Amino acid sequence: MLKSAYEIAMEKSGMGEVKKLSEETKLALAGVDAEYKKKIEETDFNFSQSIQSARQEGEEERVSLLEEEWSTARSKLIKERDEKKRVLREN
Repeated sequence: MLKSAYEIAMEKSGMGEVKKLSEETKLALAGVDAEYKKKIEETDFNFSQSIQSARQEGEEERVSLLEEEWSTARSKLIKERDEKKRVLREN
């Protein structure tokens, strides 16, 4: 039987026994990944459009602010995704 990347990583890290994931859990994890991939792509697209517009208008201060907001938004989405996946793995 094939192991998930998570299972392999847990074994390599020496974190002990790896809980076998049910097919239902694996599907739920894949669903979370797909949902957040879409959200991250939308965020990337929207911020890149705004940044490009600000650059064209010569608003470098606004560009810097948008880049910081973009980074924060991406990090928040990644943390949300990882937390949802952690909860699924534990249940």
